[in-house]
Formats: sequence, structure tokens, C-alpha cells
Amino acid sequence: MSRNGRLAAAAMVVAWAAACARQGVPTGGPEDRRPPVIVDTYPAPFEVLDEVDGDVKFEFDERISERVSGTTLSDAVIVSPSSGDVSVSHGRTTLSVTMEGGFQPGVVYRVTVRALISDLFGNQLVDSFELVFSTGDTPVPTTLAGEAWERETGQGLSNAIVFATGADGLVHQSRTDRSGIFAFRYIPEGDYTITAFDDLNRDAKVDSVETQGVAIASLGTGDTVLVDIPALTPDTAAAVLTSVDVLDSVTVVLEFDDFLDPGVAVEGFDGVDVTISRNEGGALSVLRVFHEADYAAFIEVVADSFSVLDSIEAEEASAQAALEAEVAALLVGDSLAGDSTAVGTDAAVDTVGGAAEVGGDAENPPADTVVIDPPTLGAGRAPEVVAPRAAVQERPGRRLPPRLQALGGATPGPNRDGRRIIPARRLVVQLQSPIEYDFEYEVEAGAVVNIFGLPGGGGLVRLVWEAPPPDTVAVDSLGADSLVAPDSGQVPDTARAADHATVDSLVRNDGGREYR
Repeated sequence: MSRNGRLAAAAMVVAWAAACARQGVPTGGPEDRRPPVIVDTYPAPFEVLDEVDGDVKFEFDERISERVSGTTLSDAVIVSPSSGDVSVSHGRTTLSVTMEGGFQPGVVYRVTVRALISDLFGNQLVDSFELVFSTGDTPVPTTLAGEAWERETGQGLSNAIVFATGADGLVHQSRTDRSGIFAFRYIPEGDYTITAFDDLNRDAKVDSVETQGVAIASLGTGDTVLVDIPALTPDTAAAVLTSVDVLDSVTVVLEFDDFLDPGVAVEGFDGVDVTISRNEGGALSVLRVFHEADYAAFIEVVADSFSVLDSIEAEEASAQAALEAEVAALLVGDSLAGDSTAVGTDAAVDTVGGAAEVGGDAENPPADTVVIDPPTLGAGRAPEVVAPRAAVQERPGRRLPPRLQALGGATPGPNRDGRRIIPARRLVVQLQSPIEYDFEYEVEAGAVVNIFGLPGGGGLVRLVWEAPPPDTVAVDSLGADSLVAPDSGQVPDTARAADHATVDSLVRNDGGREYR
């Protein structure tokens, strides 16, 4: 063979080898839309063996891809408990798992293949596959599960790493799903510290800048234990007062640079300290301090009370108008029937029986009667009839306390299922005496606790409430009964509300802690 021929043949061999090494979607035949399925494992599920002979293996029913969606092949497999780094190798239809230090004796292991493995057509596993086996005792069914969620939004902490560390020092590992749900199965009984964190740098370690949360749980033989883990980004600075806005002359809003803990009291001896004073001297007396969500609930309760009062007044006015209309109709009917001159000073009109009744005397009229005063009657003319009052009386002015303008992000207060209280950055202060236009005030807050539990927050902000233009009218709740509930039996005097039905207390459970 000539030199050129040998070079051409060598190039063909290299090209063929490269094509074989390069993965791609198979050509020809119908498109495969079925995800791969694990058909065999070593060890077998729930097998008890003295030691693991070689690697842990997973056999699939079809060829699988080396590419993993959004991560590496090693991250697609979780070994729990782990004694070292985990390595995953890829075969045509297999995954082989090894661990630094090997699989130790006397341990129940969970090896999880996450739903990230796909076939050559991109079809991923539908659900994660969990293999449980033991190098010691027979696995005992237990479950330690729960939800990790972001404290500031109430949303589940997606794809977070969760560690469950027992008294024996073994660290069991799991991952949350898109909703923040995680589970450990077949772990030994005992006390556990559960840590969930958003592994931003993918080093499988809890770092100070990563969102994280911790809970404690005790697990007995055969138990199923559920835990709730609120997660926060660690904070080392207290909340600082950044601005003050005026809602009306007796309502101001304090905004901070951090979320506040809605479970911490904001008034009373141990609560937030708010003072509003003028440079000329003198301070305004604070009536109430609300967390933002509690203020919104307070407004709804006042609105409900106003609605009840309006309904009662309307019913009373309607009943009064109906009675007066009936009396007027009877008087007109009696005056037109027969000889009106027959009615004299001894006459009485029965308004209960529905018919005129003459009898008795002026000093002793029949019972349940309305006496017609003689001067209103004249010979040959009907009695004077006064038109009934309007059915709905004009009620005194009632104006709800002013509402807060919503900020971006999650709505503060109870979430949809009522299990969690979403925090806010604002406090609402109601005053007993009004702020005046165009005067400078100093608004100072102290003893503020942020959502991370750091005390000592607050600050001082200067405030000037500018008068509105002369051709406008400022809406103000002062003068209308908006600060004091119209019916103390309907609206308790309170500064905290857990929801729109209860305003006299706020009780929540957050990671095993109770707040009142």
C-alpha cells in the first residue's frame, strides 16, 4: 500500500474511533419517550451482609447517558451515612458507586439515585430510587421527614442538602425536592440534629453565607417523626430604622432595613420603644404599636364591626319606619271612613288590633292605644298626618384606619394554610394626639428584634409632615371613630392579631419554639 493509502486508512480509523466515543441520540426507528428503569441492584434491597464485595451497582434496562442535568454524575448519587467522598462511574447500562473509606460494618446504608439520570434520548428517571441494605442488623422501618422553608417568604427550600446527625456521630444525608420536602428512612432510633442548607458553592458544607435552619428530633423504634425547619441567611447586624411615613395625623409607619420577628411583642414593658417628639419640646403619646400584619388584621376587624353596626342601625330604622307608616295608614283610613265629626275628645284609635275603637274616657283610654290630641282635630276634617321618617337614618361618619400600601415580595401575615406567619419590615404606630403640619419631629425606635433574633435594633429619623396644597383635602381618620372600636364587645383593644378572626393574641410555633 502506498504512503498516501496508509495515511487515508489511518484517518478513517481515527474518525471511526472518535464517532464511537462520542455519545449522541441513536438514529433510526421510533423515538424513545420512556424513561430508564432500574432493574437490578447490588446489594439487593434490604439485604443484610457482612461486607460489601466491591462497588454498589445499579443496572438499568437501557443505555444511559453520562451527562447529568445541572450537576455532576457524583452529585446524582447520595450515600447515607457517608464516611468520605463518593465516586460514581458510568457503564453502558450501569452505575457503580464507591466511597472513600468503604462501607463500614454494622451500618444501615441508604444509597439514593436522584431523578437526574437520563437515557440517550434525554428521558429522565421519574422518581429517585433508594436502595437500603445493611452491614449489620436487619433494617428497622423508621421515618424522619419534614419540610425546609425560607422564613422570609414561606416558600419551600428547593434542592437543599439536609443532614441528620445522631449521637453516634454518623451523618445521614438527604435532599429536599422542589417543595422543600425531605425524608430519611430506616435510620437508627435516637436523638438527631437536623440541618438544612442551600449549598450555594456545592461543597456539601454549611457556610456562613448560606440560607440554613436547624431542628431537633427524637426517633424511636418504628417511629415516623415530622419536623419543620425554617431557614434564614445568617445575620450579624440588628435592624436599623430607615424611614418614617405619615398615613394620617394619628398614624405613622416605621420601616426598617431588615425583617422583624412577628412573634416578639411590640408594645408593653418588654416591647418596642417608640417615641415621637418635637424640637420645640413635648412628646406625642403612643396609643398602640402594631406589626404590619397585625395592623391589617385590626383594620379588618374594625371593618367587620362597622358592618355589624350599620346592619343593626338599618334594621332599627326600617322597623321604625314600618311602624310609623302603619300608624299613618290607620289614621288616614279612620278619618275617611264614616263621619269624621263623630270622633271627639273621648275617641281613641287602636293601633294594635288594626281597627279604630271608640270607648273609655280621656283620662283612661283603652290599653295599647294611641291618643289623638283633640286640638289636631276639627269639625268635618281629617286628623293631621305626619309623614314617616326615612327608612335609613343618616349614620354618624365612620372611617376605617388608613391602609398600608403593599410592598414587593411575600404578603406579611398568615400564609394560605395559616401555618406560618410571614414577617415584614414595617411597624405601624397609632398616636393619641395628632401630628401637626410643617413641624419637625424626631421619631426614635429601640428594642427592635429582627427575624434572626438579634435584639437592639432601632434608630432615629427626622419627620416633617408637609401640609397638602390649598385646593386639596387631606383624608384623615382623626375625628372619625377609627382609633377606638365602636363596640368593645366586637373589637378587643389589642395590638396583635394572628388572623382576621382573632386580634387579642398571636401564637405561632416556629421550629419548636412558641411565641406569645
